[in-house]
Amino acid sequence: MNILKQAEETIIAEETAKLFFAKSIADVTIRDIAIQVGIGEATIYRRFGNKYNLVLVVAKHLQEKVFSQHFDFKANNGYEYLKSFYEAFINIYKETPEYYKFINE
Repeated sequence: MNILKQAEETIIAEETAKLFFAKSIADVTIRDIAIQVGIGEATIYRRFGNKYNLVLVVAKHLQEKVFSQHFDFKANNGYEYLKSFYEAFINIYKETPEYYKFINE
């Protein structure tokens, strides 16, 4: 994917995530997304095909963002690794509870 398309996808995914967090996936329309991002509905359909493909892209971007922030730990043994792993999930919940709401939907 070229840099411009990747940047476009990232911006659309981030703005769409904001809408999903504020409402719910079911309550957000392509029109809502187009207005939020400032592009035409046809552009979104051309780029993603349908809303559910966009949901998958948003999920991928959220997963990459959250995991890169919380799962970059070094452990010397299994106990430390497991402790860090579960602490990361707790920190995600504290700092980004809407991530779990999104996953639940």
